[in-house]
Amino acid sequence: MVEESSRIRYNHYREYRMKFLLNPRDRAELHQLFQTNERNYAVTDLLSTYFHSCARSLTKKEIFQEMEKRGADEETAFFFCLMRLMNVDSGEYRRFDSIRKGIHRLDPSRYEKNPFLQHIRFPESWKGNARFFNDSYLPYEGFPYADIEVDPDDAYREICSVGFFTRRYAFPSLIQNGVTWMSLIPNEIETMRSPISSAKGNVLVYGLGIGYYAYMIHLKEEVRTVTIVEKDRRIIDLFDKHLYRQFPYPEKIRVIRADALQYEKESNDRYDMAFIDLYHDEKDGIPLYRKFKKAEKRADRYEYWLEKSLIEGIRRALITLLNEQYFRLNVDYVHAENDNDDLINALYRYFSGTVFRSYREIKEMLSEESVLKAIRNL
Repeated sequence: MVEESSRIRYNHYREYRMKFLLNPRDRAELHQLFQTNERNYAVTDLLSTYFHSCARSLTKKEIFQEMEKRGADEETAFFFCLMRLMNVDSGEYRRFDSIRKGIHRLDPSRYEKNPFLQHIRFPESWKGNARFFNDSYLPYEGFPYADIEVDPDDAYREICSVGFFTRRYAFPSLIQNGVTWMSLIPNEIETMRSPISSAKGNVLVYGLGIGYYAYMIHLKEEVRTVTIVEKDRRIIDLFDKHLYRQFPYPEKIRVIRADALQYEKESNDRYDMAFIDLYHDEKDGIPLYRKFKKAEKRADRYEYWLEKSLIEGIRRALITLLNEQYFRLNVDYVHAENDNDDLINALYRYFSGTVFRSYREIKEMLSEESVLKAIRNL
């Protein structure tokens, strides 16, 4: 989840390079955009805290008590229990109503039938500080299970997915330095469906992980070869020892030990498609996304894991910039305390001098096409 930036403000530093020549109706729509952006940040901050700190706190007993009390279904009861767990005042529930729309009880068998889980066996094995580990979700433990959904016609309101199972769900993980680097959780399966479906020809994969993406696409007849670029020798060794021999068509697979960006910039190889999966989530993914979008030259087509969420994180930063410029806040566009500040500063330099004569022009600026063009030129 991308957290809201704490922007650095100086009373002596003023830069107002955008102009807003809007009629009252357009100004009202712009204000709604700012309010929705603040709400989006609040929702993702709350869910980030929940997922990382207390996702295992909700129990079946609490959910069923809430169902009986309200005459509600499990998903609605889950929402109210979540709000209470996160100490949200009942008067603020409407502020987080987008969470309710994203909560879904999921069928674990839908994921347990995945070909990778059906055919690949993971021993609990170590290589230095990297290891395979068998983890699990508990009943009623919430987790993000799909990419973000955004409604441009509702001031870019975001719907973040929250899934839960009613029984224990086991999955393999790759742990490195005590941090989970990749797990075959529903989120991975759901968010990789599209890049798996579109893979064909000679495919370049940046990031090995537990080999899920490589396994799934190498099963396809239309995929001739799969070249994986991974710089960590320990992860490559674990893959070679425990997973590679379980692939039905190992002759399709080639692993190159190299730095991803260096390979992208310096290799002479060409591919039909490249898939980039080098980050944990959109928060640490945006800086890499920015670098890769400017470096693309090895493949005819590029796919990025969680790209919808990456684009939305950038759009949020752009709306923050609009807010700063519209309300003439005292902001330093030179220094940055974090990656999000750096992104906003780069967006400021790129869009500096823009004049808006309608809200439609602001929506055009926030379109996916416009965001992608900006990222390639920042």
